[in-house]
Amino acid sequence: MIAVGLLLAGPDRAARLERLTAADLHTAVDEAIAAGGPESAIVLYDPPADADLLAQGLAILRDTGCAAVVAAAPQTDTLKLATPAGFIERTVERSHAYELRSPQIYRAGALRAALNGTAPEAVGQAIRDGDHAVLPGLVGGGVRVLPLQSAASSASARARSTG
Repeated sequence: MIAVGLLLAGPDRAARLERLTAADLHTAVDEAIAAGGPESAIVLYDPPADADLLAQGLAILRDTGCAAVVAAAPQTDTLKLATPAGFIERTVERSHAYELRSPQIYRAGALRAALNGTAPEAVGQAIRDGDHAVLPGLVGGGVRVLPLQSAASSASARARSTG
């Protein structure tokens, strides 16, 4: 599996994000498909990207039929559902609620298909604004969550066993 990384942060984050457009994503997708086919991986990350987390995400993408793997933090805040008039209706069950984060790993073919039907500037602006949910939303079904707590737990278990 060929992996193409697009760094979304760093010392010159503002300058790079200002220049980032959906055309950059299209180019990266085209390069990944040319190098390794539609099953190649596109990795979007905002450092520090943990090597174990990237390896877990790439393994899930390689071993399953999913279109993408997205790191996500379990939702710990209490969420309330409100009526259209603004009145609290109920507490939302959060056991399966996540806040999407980085890294995000996509099959190049799935990302290409998702980007084909979008307004390029809207995608570029959402990425520049730090919207981690825009691309998973475009890809739609087949996006797997990689819970950050499980990745951190496995890394700390390995550290304890070797230390």
